[in-house]
Amino acid sequence: MSDISQAYPYEENGYTLYSCATCPYAQRALRAFRIAQVPHKVVEIDLLNKPSWYHLVNPQLKVPTLRTPSGDLLIESLVIAEYVADQFPKARLLSLDALERAQLRLFIELFSTRISS
Repeated sequence: MSDISQAYPYEENGYTLYSCATCPYAQRALRAFRIAQVPHKVVEIDLLNKPSWYHLVNPQLKVPTLRTPSGDLLIESLVIAEYVADQFPKARLLSLDALERAQLRLFIELFSTRISS
């Protein structure tokens, strides 16, 4: 890990979610953490006035972004939500049934496509 991580705020040895209260995608990732009851730090990003350091976290300058305890960065709300579901299976964010998980992913894809259009 380079010293670049010292240039932006994060929870050492913990999860940091870079979010925005007005962004529905960021809220989806935040909900996954809250439902799974995973301790995390939230760093609010003002999307109209992004911090100068935020490009180090996410070069696309979007939210949400997750910094894991190991320092890895994940982007995209669905990726983050599925990561939480995989890391904390006892939280049961996703069904154990493969068909139900597939149907849920289809629903999310269709819903996301309609919102973006």
